Amino acid sequence: MTAIGNVHVVNLPLNKLEEQLDPGQFFRVNRQMILNIDAIDCAVPLFKGRIKVKVHPPFKSDIIVSEARAASFRLWLEAA
Repeated sequence: MTAIGNVHVVNLPLNKLEEQLDPGQFFRVNRQMILNIDAIDCAVPLFKGRIKVKVHPPFKSDIIVSEARAASFRLWLEAA
């Protein structure tokens, strides 16, 4: 989804797409999603070390950073 809400279908596995993106701008938050730093409104800690991310435009379901990726996500946010 773009910043203005347009949805684009990408016929690549996320692993391949992730390799093509700037790691300073994009982060793989979970198995289903890669986020752009500019789309993040806030990140809220959850239990068991996970993080809930709120984005704009709003996404239809909760975006949860897994416990395994949470430490890397925090470092990525701090570096941005």
